[in-house]
Amino acid sequence: MRIFHVALLIAAFAANLHAQGTLIFNNRFSTNIFAPVFDVDGVTMLSGTNYFAQLYAGPLGTAESALVAVGKPVPFRTDKGAGSWRTTEVTVPSVRSGERGTVQVRVWFNRGGALKSYEAALAEGALHGKCPPFPSLPLGGGMGLPPGIINNSRATNNMPPIVCTAGKEPAGVPQQR
Repeated sequence: MRIFHVALLIAAFAANLHAQGTLIFNNRFSTNIFAPVFDVDGVTMLSGTNYFAQLYAGPLGTAESALVAVGKPVPFRTDKGAGSWRTTEVTVPSVRSGERGTVQVRVWFNRGGALKSYEAALAEGALHGKCPPFPSLPLGGGMGLPPGIINNSRATNNMPPIVCTAGKEPAGVPQQR
């Protein structure tokens, strides 16, 4: 029986060594711990399903241009939840559990769901924004708990607020907000 328990521990440890890392993708921990996302005026917070947020990530030190979208785009909340999206756990395939990564949040106006990615929003000239890339804490997964991107003890491991950039709309198409 003891050999079985030792084998089980070794298998769990080995699985943890190769597990993909995970983190908690949110920008609101509480009323006071919040990295809001603002419209171009820097005052109005983004609100509703016409806006998406998505995490971009890579191994620690990855250049911004090489970060890749991970997880699915998440719509923004409304009312008292404006400026934030619902919390979700995201897997980062290129970073193993226990390792740190480089992460970035990108947001965009999705034109009623027609623009499925940040890159599509840029190509169409839609409203968009992003925070500077920043280093994550060691990712969870396997047997480790996933960290968040806010409410971390070191400021460098936290997402800063985002102010969006106005998009250029095609002639005759007003910016819908």
